[in-house]
Amino acid sequence: MLQNYLLTVMSFAILGAGCVVCLCLALSLKEELRRLRAQVNKQDQQSKLTELDQRLQQAEENHSIPAPVAIRPGLNINKRAQVLRKSRRGEGAETIAAALSVPRRQVDLLLKINAIALSGAGKTTS
Repeated sequence: MLQNYLLTVMSFAILGAGCVVCLCLALSLKEELRRLRAQVNKQDQQSKLTELDQRLQQAEENHSIPAPVAIRPGLNINKRAQVLRKSRRGEGAETIAAALSVPRRQVDLLLKINAIALSGAGKTTS
């Protein structure tokens, strides 16, 4: 009877010890996986940083500062006066623009502004 009792206790003890060993193995496996994931993430981040560094160096090498664009000055007072004078003589906007080397749209704008100013001045004096 004692032998049956010892046999039963021994089988449960062996089963319990096996469960404890399995639990320890599972926990150590989980820790190992966490460590490997951290290592892979670190390597991945390192490779991404290296790639970004290379792309930055390439961009710096390929980057060239464009030459500044020459800014053309607008109409000075003398040219404005010439445009208005030629317009009063009956010359067209295209002819004025070609003669004074000024863009046609700028001549058109100046003539429109002058017409608005003259019409506004006529309304205030009457």
